[in-house]
Amino acid sequence: MLAALELRIPPPLLTLVSALVMWAGAHDKPPLLRPIWVTPVAAGLLAAGVIIIATAILTLRRARTTVSPTRPDKSRALVTTGVFAVTRNPIYLGATLILLAYATYLWLPQSFVAVPVFAAWIHHFQILPEERALRQLFGDRLDDYMRQTRRWV
Repeated sequence: MLAALELRIPPPLLTLVSALVMWAGAHDKPPLLRPIWVTPVAAGLLAAGVIIIATAILTLRRARTTVSPTRPDKSRALVTTGVFAVTRNPIYLGATLILLAYATYLWLPQSFVAVPVFAAWIHHFQILPEERALRQLFGDRLDDYMRQTRRWV
C-alpha cells in the first residue's frame, strides 16, 4: 500500500506543503525569544539551499537528462560531476536546507518537526525508488557512483 506513494508526490509540492504546515503551526503563536544570530543563520541556510538546487538543475540540464523527480526512468545520463560529486541528491538536500532555514526563521520548536519528517519521506518514497530505477538504467556505473558519493552529504 505504501509503495503506491513512491515517486507520486513531486518533491517541490512536498516542500511547499511542509512549509505550509510549519507556517500553520506557527500561525498566531509568538516566537520564542529570538537570538540575534537566528535571522542571518536562516538567510545563510536559505541561500545555500537555493544555490545547491540551482546548481544541480543546471548540471542536469547541461547533461541533457531529466530533472523530473517523478520520472527517473527517463534519465539519459548518470550525472556525477559538479555538486553531484559531493552528494547524490543535491536537490533534496537543498530543499531540506530551505525548510531548515524556514524553521530557524520561525524559531518555534514545532516548526523543526517538519524537517526530519520531510527528509524521511523523501528518503523512503523518492530517493530509494529513484535509486532502483537508475540501477536498471546504469547498473554497475551507478553502484560505483554510490560507493564514492554519499546519499546526502
